[in-house]
Amino acid sequence: MWLEVIGLTILLIGALWQAKMSGWWDRQLPEWQSQIQEDVNLTVLNSLDNIAKIGISNDTKEKERIREDIRSKVNETVNKSLSERDKRDKAMENGQAAIFWSVRDLLMIVGALLLVVGKLVTLQGIKSEE
Repeated sequence: MWLEVIGLTILLIGALWQAKMSGWWDRQLPEWQSQIQEDVNLTVLNSLDNIAKIGISNDTKEKERIREDIRSKVNETVNKSLSERDKRDKAMENGQAAIFWSVRDLLMIVGALLLVVGKLVTLQGIKSEE
């Protein structure tokens, strides 16, 4: 009976782990991608605004300053986006995400095994009483 109780408790912990920890990683991925996309979109919109200013301005130095500002912001955003993508991919491949999912799987397997062994012990006890 105690094996069953321990097994069910471990399964409950595994379910809570899934809901709070492993599930967090599952939600984190789209949010991470969304943040990268938002940064890129804002840079594109800012660049379009600056391009429109180039067409209005008659000052050559001002136009060159705006062009350099566009180049700088675009390059910065590209580098940041690639860096964030690489961080995300690394975390998914061999980082924390794998650990979170492994702990969840281990909790579920151990809990289920204890539950099955507990039931078998109970059945053996019933058979031996007969």
